[in-house]
Amino acid sequence: MRISWLASAGLIVISCLTSTSMGGNVKQLSKANLGKAREFIMKQGRPLEQALYRLRFEGGSADAVRAALQDYQNPDGGFGKALEPDLRSPESSVLATLRAFQALTAVKTPPDHPMIKKAMVYLASTFDESKGVWRIIPPAAGKYPHAPWWNQEQLEQAFGGFQVLPRAELLGYLFLFDPPSFPMDRRLNLVKAVAESLENVSDAQAGLAVDSCARLYETGRVPAEYSNRIYRKLVQLVPRAVEQDPEKWKQYCLKPAWLVRTPESPFLPVIASAVERNLDYEIDNQSEDGSWLPNWNWYGAFPEAWPAAEKEWRSVLTIQTLETLQAFGRVER
Repeated sequence: MRISWLASAGLIVISCLTSTSMGGNVKQLSKANLGKAREFIMKQGRPLEQALYRLRFEGGSADAVRAALQDYQNPDGGFGKALEPDLRSPESSVLATLRAFQALTAVKTPPDHPMIKKAMVYLASTFDESKGVWRIIPPAAGKYPHAPWWNQEQLEQAFGGFQVLPRAELLGYLFLFDPPSFPMDRRLNLVKAVAESLENVSDAQAGLAVDSCARLYETGRVPAEYSNRIYRKLVQLVPRAVEQDPEKWKQYCLKPAWLVRTPESPFLPVIASAVERNLDYEIDNQSEDGSWLPNWNWYGAFPEAWPAAEKEWRSVLTIQTLETLQAFGRVER
């Protein structure tokens, strides 16, 4: 055990050493199973995940990732075209644009890149000034196949008025990329509102709120007045919002390694043992074809579209799982 001082949060947190630093006999993904995962991605995965695999494991380029992502960007600057597999709409959505920002930040795309600048135009055009939020998907998306939780009926109510998701994560990208359409004073007003909403989040919304706010906090760009407040609340919420029982990981839930994606995560100390168990679980539960499967489905909605979405999710989850295993030193060299 070691004690680390998290100065930015003003808290002392006891954390466990990760498998990368313990040097012990930890479970690893074998070279053979890495090869199976690679074969799945290269033969059945999307070009985006193929480019990400080459970048992470074969010395590929970030430009190739951005080129693959470009195919999902629309003229309005937003992203669509089923970048988010659970939403088959070709039109732009904030949801798909979030997914794009995740990939663009992962490959260290600079703020002046055309894809970033266009996406910021889209965010400015879709911001609801009267409510101070972004609607996560537009009403027009309802006419295309989608997961049942994206139904337009009571969408705003189901997602807490969009007060935390997607607003918190989007704010993280605004702090990172500093667009002139959202100057600092405007961002501070929004992050204050997010911190207040997080304090009052319901148990039903806790999982979504934790993931969105964790991504905001992890940018390291939020002023301490608000980041400390957000962090303290997240430390309380994470153990409740993250499913720590391996018996329940086959059902839809927020799994530990989906929140804590690297050993540097500030939330690793909160659920360290659960993360280690989850990494073991993922290694043990790779499919025969080399992929990792979603722990959800569309429950009979749009049966003609789910098979394509499910296959795309396998592509997404396979590269995400490989990246996390690699980050924790869980891939055999």
